[in-house]
Amino acid sequence: MKTIRDYLDSLFLNVPTTPETKKAKEDLAAIMEDHYHELIEQGKSEHEAIGAVISEFGSIDELLQELQVAQSEDTAEEAWLDAITIDEAFDFWGKIRRFAFSLSLGIALCIASLGIFLFFANEIDSGLGLLVMFMFVALGVGFIITSGLNYSASKRKLNDRPFDQEVKQEARKQL
Repeated sequence: MKTIRDYLDSLFLNVPTTPETKKAKEDLAAIMEDHYHELIEQGKSEHEAIGAVISEFGSIDELLQELQVAQSEDTAEEAWLDAITIDEAFDFWGKIRRFAFSLSLGIALCIASLGIFLFFANEIDSGLGLLVMFMFVALGVGFIITSGLNYSASKRKLNDRPFDQEVKQEARKQL
Protein backbone atom coordinates (compact mmCIF):
# COMPACT_ATOMS: atom_id res chain seq x y z
CA MET A 1 0.00 0.00 0.00
CA LYS A 2 2.83 2.35 0.84
CA THR A 3 4.34 1.63 -2.58
CA ILE A 4 1.13 2.67 -4.30
CA ARG A 5 0.89 5.87 -2.21
CA ASP A 6 4.55 6.68 -2.96
CA TYR A 7 3.92 6.09 -6.66
CA LEU A 8 0.92 8.45 -6.58
CA ASP A 9 2.96 11.06 -4.70
CA SER A 10 5.62 10.91 -7.41
CA LEU A 11 2.97 11.29 -10.14
CA PHE A 12 1.49 14.35 -8.45
CA LEU A 13 4.86 15.85 -7.49
CA ASN A 14 4.83 18.67 -10.08
CA VAL A 15 1.07 19.16 -10.02
CA PRO A 16 -0.13 22.30 -8.22
CA THR A 17 -2.09 21.45 -5.09
CA THR A 18 -5.70 22.51 -5.49
CA PRO A 19 -8.90 21.05 -4.05
CA GLU A 20 -9.55 19.38 -7.42
CA THR A 21 -6.14 17.71 -7.60
CA LYS A 22 -6.33 16.60 -3.96
CA LYS A 23 -9.72 15.02 -4.61
CA ALA A 24 -8.48 13.38 -7.81
CA LYS A 25 -5.43 12.00 -6.00
CA GLU A 26 -7.56 10.60 -3.17
CA ASP A 27 -10.04 9.04 -5.63
CA LEU A 28 -7.23 7.53 -7.67
CA ALA A 29 -5.61 6.13 -4.52
CA ALA A 30 -8.90 4.52 -3.46
CA ILE A 31 -9.41 2.98 -6.90
CA MET A 32 -5.83 1.68 -7.02
CA GLU A 33 -6.08 0.20 -3.52
CA ASP A 34 -9.39 -1.51 -4.35
CA HIS A 35 -7.85 -2.98 -7.50
CA TYR A 36 -4.82 -4.10 -5.49
CA HIS A 37 -7.06 -5.96 -3.01
CA GLU A 38 -8.97 -7.58 -5.89
CA LEU A 39 -5.72 -8.87 -7.35
CA ILE A 40 -4.61 -10.21 -3.95
CA GLU A 41 -7.95 -12.04 -3.61
CA GLN A 42 -7.37 -13.56 -7.07
CA GLY A 43 -4.21 -15.15 -5.72
CA LYS A 44 -1.51 -12.80 -6.97
CA SER A 45 1.46 -12.06 -4.76
CA GLU A 46 1.89 -8.63 -3.20
CA HIS A 47 4.61 -7.62 -5.66
CA GLU A 48 2.67 -8.87 -8.67
CA ALA A 49 -0.45 -6.99 -7.55
CA ILE A 50 1.46 -3.74 -7.03
CA GLY A 51 3.16 -4.08 -10.41
CA ALA A 52 -0.14 -4.77 -12.14
CA VAL A 53 -1.87 -1.80 -10.47
CA ILE A 54 0.93 0.58 -11.40
CA SER A 55 1.17 -0.66 -14.98
CA GLU A 56 -2.61 -0.53 -15.52
CA PHE A 57 -3.01 3.00 -14.28
CA GLY A 58 0.20 4.27 -15.90
CA SER A 59 0.48 8.02 -16.15
CA ILE A 60 -2.08 10.62 -15.15
CA ASP A 61 -1.72 12.84 -18.20
CA GLU A 62 -5.37 12.53 -19.27
CA LEU A 63 -6.59 13.25 -15.75
CA LEU A 64 -4.33 16.30 -15.51
CA GLN A 65 -5.58 17.63 -18.84
CA GLU A 66 -9.17 17.38 -17.59
CA LEU A 67 -8.24 19.12 -14.34
CA GLN A 68 -6.43 21.92 -16.18
CA VAL A 69 -9.55 22.59 -18.23
CA ALA A 70 -11.69 22.51 -15.10
CA GLN A 71 -9.48 24.90 -13.16
CA SER A 72 -10.63 28.47 -13.19
CA GLU A 73 -8.58 31.61 -13.03
CA ASP A 74 -10.01 32.28 -9.57
CA THR A 75 -8.16 29.33 -8.06
CA ALA A 76 -4.88 30.55 -9.52
CA GLU A 77 -5.45 34.01 -8.06
CA GLU A 78 -6.40 32.50 -4.68
CA ALA A 79 -3.12 30.55 -4.65
CA TRP A 80 -1.14 33.76 -5.15
CA LEU A 81 -3.03 35.45 -2.32
CA ASP A 82 -1.49 32.85 0.01
CA ALA A 83 2.01 33.34 -1.41
CA ILE A 84 5.04 33.28 0.87
CA THR A 85 5.94 36.81 1.92
CA ILE A 86 9.46 38.16 2.31
CA ASP A 87 8.98 38.31 6.11
CA GLU A 88 7.98 34.64 6.22
CA ALA A 89 11.01 33.78 4.11
CA PHE A 90 13.39 35.64 6.44
CA ASP A 91 11.74 34.00 9.44
CA PHE A 92 12.17 30.56 7.84
CA TRP A 93 15.82 31.24 6.98
CA GLY A 94 16.42 32.24 10.59
CA LYS A 95 14.86 28.99 11.74
CA ILE A 96 17.12 27.09 9.36
CA ARG A 97 20.17 28.78 10.90
CA ARG A 98 18.96 27.90 14.42
CA PHE A 99 18.27 24.34 13.25
CA ALA A 100 21.77 23.97 11.83
CA PHE A 101 23.33 25.36 15.03
CA SER A 102 21.25 23.15 17.33
CA LEU A 103 21.89 20.08 15.22
CA SER A 104 25.64 20.64 15.15
CA LEU A 105 25.65 21.39 18.90
CA GLY A 106 23.80 18.13 19.58
CA ILE A 107 26.24 16.15 17.46
CA ALA A 108 29.20 17.87 19.12
CA LEU A 109 27.83 17.00 22.58
CA CYS A 110 27.42 13.35 21.59
CA ILE A 111 30.99 13.21 20.28
CA ALA A 112 32.39 15.10 23.30
CA SER A 113 30.68 12.65 25.65
CA LEU A 114 33.14 9.93 24.66
CA GLY A 115 36.12 12.18 25.31
CA ILE A 116 34.73 13.22 28.68
CA PHE A 117 34.14 9.60 29.60
CA LEU A 118 37.72 8.68 28.71
CA PHE A 119 39.08 11.66 30.68
CA PHE A 120 37.05 10.85 33.79
CA ALA A 121 37.72 7.10 33.51
CA ASN A 122 41.50 7.59 33.36
CA GLU A 123 41.91 10.54 35.72
CA ILE A 124 39.12 10.55 38.32
CA ASP A 125 36.39 7.89 38.49
CA SER A 126 34.91 5.74 35.73
CA GLY A 127 31.46 5.73 37.37
CA LEU A 128 31.38 9.52 37.37
CA GLY A 129 32.70 9.50 33.81
CA LEU A 130 29.91 7.19 32.71
CA LEU A 131 27.32 9.41 34.39
CA VAL A 132 28.67 12.56 32.73
CA MET A 133 28.86 10.77 29.37
CA PHE A 134 25.20 9.77 29.53
CA MET A 135 24.22 13.30 30.55
CA PHE A 136 26.07 14.74 27.54
CA VAL A 137 24.53 12.16 25.20
CA ALA A 138 21.04 12.87 26.55
CA LEU A 139 21.58 16.60 26.16
CA GLY A 140 22.93 16.14 22.61
CA VAL A 141 20.06 13.88 21.56
CA GLY A 142 17.63 16.39 23.06
CA PHE A 143 19.12 19.16 20.92
CA ILE A 144 18.94 16.97 17.80
CA ILE A 145 15.33 15.92 18.33
CA THR A 146 13.93 19.32 19.28
CA SER A 147 15.72 21.09 16.45
CA GLY A 148 14.45 18.51 13.95
CA LEU A 149 10.88 18.83 15.17
CA ASN A 150 10.97 22.63 15.09
CA TYR A 151 12.44 22.63 11.59
CA SER A 152 9.88 20.20 10.18
CA ALA A 153 7.00 22.15 11.75
CA SER A 154 8.15 25.44 10.24
CA LYS A 155 8.84 23.80 6.88
CA ARG A 156 5.36 22.27 6.81
CA LYS A 157 3.80 25.75 7.05
CA LEU A 158 5.44 26.80 3.79
CA ASN A 159 4.94 23.60 1.78
CA ASP A 160 2.90 23.88 -1.42
CA ARG A 161 2.70 27.66 -1.28
CA PRO A 162 3.91 29.80 -4.17
CA PHE A 163 6.42 32.60 -3.72
CA ASP A 164 6.71 35.81 -5.66
CA GLN A 165 9.64 37.25 -7.57
CA GLU A 166 10.84 39.38 -4.63
CA VAL A 167 11.26 36.29 -2.43
CA LYS A 168 13.01 34.45 -5.25
CA GLN A 169 15.50 37.32 -5.74
CA GLU A 170 16.20 37.57 -2.02
CA ALA A 171 16.73 33.80 -1.87
CA ARG A 172 19.37 34.09 -4.59
CA LYS A 173 21.09 36.84 -2.56
CA GLN A 174 20.96 34.74 0.59
CA LEU A 175 22.32 31.73 -1.24
